[in-house]
Amino acid sequence: VKGPLSRPAVEVAGDVTEGRAMFEGYVRDDGRRHGFPWEVTGMSARVTYTGGRRVEFEADGVHGAARVHARGSLDYTTGDEQPEVSLTATDVPFDAALRAAFQDRAERVFDRWNPSCTAAKIELRILRDPHADGPFGEVTEVTISLDGRASLTPRLLPVPFGGVRGKIQVLYPSRGDHRAERVKLLDLRASGGGVDLHVDGRVDTDRRVADDD
Repeated sequence: VKGPLSRPAVEVAGDVTEGRAMFEGYVRDDGRRHGFPWEVTGMSARVTYTGGRRVEFEADGVHGAARVHARGSLDYTTGDEQPEVSLTATDVPFDAALRAAFQDRAERVFDRWNPSCTAAKIELRILRDPHADGPFGEVTEVTISLDGRASLTPRLLPVPFGGVRGKIQVLYPSRGDHRAERVKLLDLRASGGGVDLHVDGRVDTDRRVADDD
């Protein structure tokens, strides 16, 4: 407890060990959740309430062989819960659990490239802007970094490509009262079938993410 007795500031901290967590998302007006349900286990975390209606945390855990670090905050100052959460996982397998975490985006984000083996790093950023996302929305942006251990079989060119390097990003920039979907391929390089593949570009889709069915 800090500050004058008339208006004391209270800070509460706690530790979590052997925890389990995943981000299921907020319940939207269609009754469903649209988060990124990729479970992290064996978590050790420090959670702090700093006053001013704000909760901060930092945690470490695992998902199979992948090592996971997360940090962020939940801010209730405005009356709405506004998360700002980042998660970084290293040595992540492209498996059924990762595909399932993309939920309704799996077909256009995951299946379009049919990745396999291992990603060097996957970074998640969870955020919510009530003006763009509405009372029931949030977005999870994903960056996948590849260091040569992954393979792809693109739907448009169904040839197995190995030794994949580069980055794939799934972003949701604001369009005023809604968000669009943007997939960026950054210096993506691979080889297969006697072909060297190099892709650098982006695909924008002006989909109303907050109104998805």
